Amino acid sequence: FPSMNHRLYNYSLHFLGPTIIAIVLLGAVMLARRFPKQFLSIQSSPVQVICVLALLSFWSVITTCIEILKPIKLNNEYRVSLEPELQYFKDPIHAVMSVVSLIVLVVIIF
Repeated sequence: FPSMNHRLYNYSLHFLGPTIIAIVLLGAVMLARRFPKQFLSIQSSPVQVICVLALLSFWSVITTCIEILKPIKLNNEYRVSLEPELQYFKDPIHAVMSVVSLIVLVVIIF
């Protein structure tokens, strides 16, 4: 990106939280498979926590994608709602972020 001080770029960093949660959960599953005796001694089930973290992660990713894709109309042209200086899909920053957001939404929905 030419300039990293765009609000759109900063907003896209919201993808990091769910990514970190997914990596931690994947690591926990791998550890549980590698050392099953130690994880059998845990009295409470972590399934509820995993489900809540997955729900919050999906919610955060979908909200971020929708905010990146949300347009506003100014002077008969569409602009990015997070950063009205950028034209909708015509600015390279928004084009890349939009394609990533669309791919993420399609993967999550289907």
